[in-house]
Amino acid sequence: MRPPVPTGRLALVAALGAVPVALFPGSSRLGFVVVDVAILLAALVDWWRAPAPGTVQIDRDLPAVVTLGQHASIAWLVENPTRRSLRVAFADQLAPSLHASRRRIAVQLPPEGRATAAASLRPSRRGRFAVDELVVRVEGPLGLMAKQARRTMPATLRVFPSFASRDEAELRINRARLLEIGLR
Repeated sequence: MRPPVPTGRLALVAALGAVPVALFPGSSRLGFVVVDVAILLAALVDWWRAPAPGTVQIDRDLPAVVTLGQHASIAWLVENPTRRSLRVAFADQLAPSLHASRRRIAVQLPPEGRATAAASLRPSRRGRFAVDELVVRVEGPLGLMAKQARRTMPATLRVFPSFASRDEAELRINRARLLEIGLR
């Protein structure tokens, strides 16, 4: 089991919990302990109630081939199999040279619902890109803690160079063939 992941809401609750204790300086040590234990228990219950990231279904729609310098899009379909609403965040393993408009997505899913997220790609170098991992984070019902896991979703994106015309592409292919067989 992976360790729990605290959220920003937990830090906010802890800061707000310290304010009343600071206002009553007479029993500050006992007050801090009581507030800290209450926040810790609430965070642990929230983490325990969060569904496992493996239960959330995520499908990626990635084009197989993209031309260098051209725009392409990648889409994710996220499905919630539970009977309560979930806040799901995920990050896809996209290379920096793909210049994705975003690679981290957070969605609020209704009970047994689905959502779609998309991003645009504009690659700046050619080659073969393996897009294998996806990190999924699911928050608990109170939003204090989250469960996080890595998933393997193998896919390959090929970026081909752009050619001005079909004739230029055929010329380059013919030159490569001649070099391959050793003619000059």
